[in-house]
Amino acid sequence: MSKIEAYKKAKGIAARVEKNRDCTFKLDSPRNDKGNFWPQFINCKREWSDACIHLHASFGYYGSSSGYSAMDEETGKYLTAAIAKHGRLLFDTAVKMAADDAEKARKEAEEEAKSVLQATTEARAA
Repeated sequence: MSKIEAYKKAKGIAARVEKNRDCTFKLDSPRNDKGNFWPQFINCKREWSDACIHLHASFGYYGSSSGYSAMDEETGKYLTAAIAKHGRLLFDTAVKMAADDAEKARKEAEEEAKSVLQATTEARAA
């Protein structure tokens, strides 16, 4: 394969990955009402194992019940590379989200404890 052919192939892949992104996030057309992207965590089978994450990307257009995949081999490879490239940012975000959930749970536990103390104080006074 010549350098020009390799370039044309790479350019075609880049265009397809861009189209898949645009369709997934409804950037391609105002008629695209079914653009959808979601990751799904598949449970680890044992304590020491890799996490399996399923990535869904699809789209469809108003007036048609059809839906289309916005995922192919190249898009999957580039998404995997993007995840690897931004792994630290993703982990930092996950840590922040977990800490926020823990703080929310702490506040709810504190409110519950105050409520129980108030109820027992009132019951003792009565």
